Amino acid sequence: MPGEAMHLKGADGARRAKKWLDATTRVRMSWTNEDAVHASRLEFEWPHGGQSYSFDVGGMLCGEDFEGHFFVAECKNYADAADQGTHYDDWVAKCYLTRRDHRRLADHFMWIT
Repeated sequence: MPGEAMHLKGADGARRAKKWLDATTRVRMSWTNEDAVHASRLEFEWPHGGQSYSFDVGGMLCGEDFEGHFFVAECKNYADAADQGTHYDDWVAKCYLTRRDHRRLADHFMWIT
């Protein structure tokens, strides 16, 4: 799949995941990495090399034990398993670094397929 088509499919997956999360009773607010105001809350720096990484969706949870907790999510809009295993390993590394270096910005991590 060409890069632009892949990007559009990924953006559609993030929008669909946000819509699904917003429909639950456990998300107070959410945003995608294309949101003009909150997108910067989803982008972080790798500790070495000057590269950045980002998550697709983020937001704030509500209710009971999770009231006011922040989450970030990676969304995969695939028809089948494809190469999700490789992407999952990368996502785990991002979660670890985000929790270690930016504890206040993400309490929970989601992998949405």
